[in-house]
Amino acid sequence: MKLAIDTLRLRGDLERLAATAGARDSFRDWCLACGLEWRQDAAGNAFARWAGGQPELPPVAVAAPCGMEAIRALRAAGYQPRRPVELILFAAVEPARFGMACLGSRFLSGAMPAWKAARLAGADGKTFDEWRAAAGFEGPLESVALPAGHYAAFVGMHAETGGLLEKAGVPLGIATSFTASAGLRVTVEAAGGQDALGAAAEIALEVEKISSGAGSVVTVTDGAPSRVRLEISLEDSDQARRDRMVGQLAGACRDTAQRRRLTVRADVLHMDPAAACSAEVVDALARAAGAHALSYQPMAARGCHDARFLSRIAPAALLLAAGAGQTASAALVLAETLSGLAG
Repeated sequence: MKLAIDTLRLRGDLERLAATAGARDSFRDWCLACGLEWRQDAAGNAFARWAGGQPELPPVAVAAPCGMEAIRALRAAGYQPRRPVELILFAAVEPARFGMACLGSRFLSGAMPAWKAARLAGADGKTFDEWRAAAGFEGPLESVALPAGHYAAFVGMHAETGGLLEKAGVPLGIATSFTASAGLRVTVEAAGGQDALGAAAEIALEVEKISSGAGSVVTVTDGAPSRVRLEISLEDSDQARRDRMVGQLAGACRDTAQRRRLTVRADVLHMDPAAACSAEVVDALARAAGAHALSYQPMAARGCHDARFLSRIAPAALLLAAGAGQTASAALVLAETLSGLAG
């Protein structure tokens, strides 16, 4: 089977789906134009299914947007899957609004039960239910979670953000595991001329110290120097060490509050355990890369990824691309992998 990736078309897909306005409509229109079955759930996840020769079988799922080009390449090559292939456009992948990435896949996999969604609120005070109602996502959140075994396999794809692949001169990475991660929101409030920014900077330096430079901090001011919010990510391949870092940070926040006589509130938004990728799906990705003479590096995936949460309900793995220049190679490997897993 000869597979061909349209690099310009893929780049256009990436740009359209990265845009906030119209991304979901573009995805739906493309799915319907290709004759795929389209639906969306109450959390805003969108799905497009290629029925396959035996539509009653559990489908193989793949993440958009690179999965879109992979399906195009397979269809153009005349491939017909035995199992259904389902393309997923996950909702709320980035943490900007609620301080927590991958909300769509958390709901889908049951990692975040529906009752916890009622407690979710953004920095602007808007709840998750208010956000999804405004976006037109209807229905009870209890209907979103899928049972274990719903998918025969899931393949995710993401650009590798640490620069390790580019530094090694390797185009692709295949995740064999996911690190343990934690997300915290620290709010510093000062009064009477106290320095909230200085206290926040002190806490940010403590994050760098306790994480050996592996933690990340995003600083947000609320329009006044008296209130600063920090969005903090901590992760480690050793889950116990991750837990110790969270405890150390909580202690640093208390110490800063007492010493500077201001208010520091630290809220833990999520504590995600370390997880292993499916050996079956990892092997399928490795065979696909080899079939196209593409080198890859096995690695632990850092950060939040939808594949991490889908691994709760299906054999899952994650393909990583060394920057935007390797997305076409990643789409090619995805197409080859789907053909192997879907039969």
